[in-house]
Amino acid sequence: MRCPHTRDVLSTALMDCFYEWSIDSKLSALTVDNCSTNDVVVQDILGELQRCTLMLHGEFFHMRCCAHILNLAVQDGLSIIGVVISKIRETVSYWMTSPKREQKFVEMARCEARSRHVGIQLNMNSSGVELNKVIFVIGSTGTGKTRLSVALATQFSAEIINSDKIQVYKGLDIITNKVSSHETRGVPHHLLGFLDPDEDFTAQEFCRHTMMTIHRIIEKGRIPIIVGGSNNYIRALVEDPTIQFRKNFDCCFLWMDVSLPVLHRYVGKRVDNMVELGLVDEVREMFDPEADYTRGIRRAIGAPEMHKYLEIEGHDMVNETTKKILLNAAIEEIKDNTCKLVNSQLEKIRRLRDELGWEIHQIDATSVFHNNGKKEAEEAWENAVMKPSLKIVGNFLKEKKKSHHVKSSTYYFQVLFSSSSGNFNGELEGQ
Repeated sequence: MRCPHTRDVLSTALMDCFYEWSIDSKLSALTVDNCSTNDVVVQDILGELQRCTLMLHGEFFHMRCCAHILNLAVQDGLSIIGVVISKIRETVSYWMTSPKREQKFVEMARCEARSRHVGIQLNMNSSGVELNKVIFVIGSTGTGKTRLSVALATQFSAEIINSDKIQVYKGLDIITNKVSSHETRGVPHHLLGFLDPDEDFTAQEFCRHTMMTIHRIIEKGRIPIIVGGSNNYIRALVEDPTIQFRKNFDCCFLWMDVSLPVLHRYVGKRVDNMVELGLVDEVREMFDPEADYTRGIRRAIGAPEMHKYLEIEGHDMVNETTKKILLNAAIEEIKDNTCKLVNSQLEKIRRLRDELGWEIHQIDATSVFHNNGKKEAEEAWENAVMKPSLKIVGNFLKEKKKSHHVKSSTYYFQVLFSSSSGNFNGELEGQ
């Protein structure tokens, strides 16, 4: 509204709006920003309008400054929230002051869970909270994380949660190297291929989905195994100060490691195999000349590298020799970028161990890749990977680790009353 905001200017402008919008007979109140002439403007407007056509005959027709209304709403809201937070703190403090009260809390929580059909698992006793177990299988791309996680899941009654930020999307199964139904061996997989290709999936969203899935798995009496190469997402989950993952779960980290020269050669051959399986056709199906390669599934290595080739592929003016050169260049770029990804993932894992102090069990699978394609490979897998992994996980599951931190109980209380029923997308259920 033009300045100055005088009585006449405001009255005229408002009346013009009422008539233009045909709301002159439907008014009961007005809210105007930065209005210091409310009362006199109301009198001018009432003089122009017919009281008999106004709501309640204009008896309660008034104006208020929206900044003032917003301030009142915020103050009221904060006062209510403050009272609720105070009561929650008092309640938690009360129930955590003695072993008997903790036990009583568990009994009440279980009764409430049954009444709400919530099967949350509470492992609390007088000496603290017995932490539920979560296993992580980390490592660079191509090191055999999927194979190990499935093998562990079949041994220890577990379910797998994908932590690869690209494999959460639908489509491009070849270049994202998604686990096939056959490879799952009947083990349920979660957060796999459930998002539309153009959606965003932040680390915060990963944490939220993963926490929901972890508790669903625990409710079934099974162990969550989190598997993937997106180490920033895993770090966000474990180190988030709000989630306090370490205080609520006992963690075991397995690191599938392979000597870099050996792994670089392997991922190069794996790209060649992807091409034979139909990588080019797969990317062609979703090719868009105007695509944004910074969002969604198109960030996957293999999609942006193919852009130049697919852009000229159908042009008659470009000869076949040039097309072949561009295709080979794209394939080599995919290999180079995959090796760069391997190096980046390895560096991040080392930082988790060396800078953040994570206790990570390193499983050296180099001998398996040295014998790739030979009968000795299976023996190397059994001796170098499976035996040490089974021993580490077996010992980890036998340990009884407890937390005496009061926020652990608060966290369980929060989860207890959150929605934990209904189907959740992103699951590949084994048959």
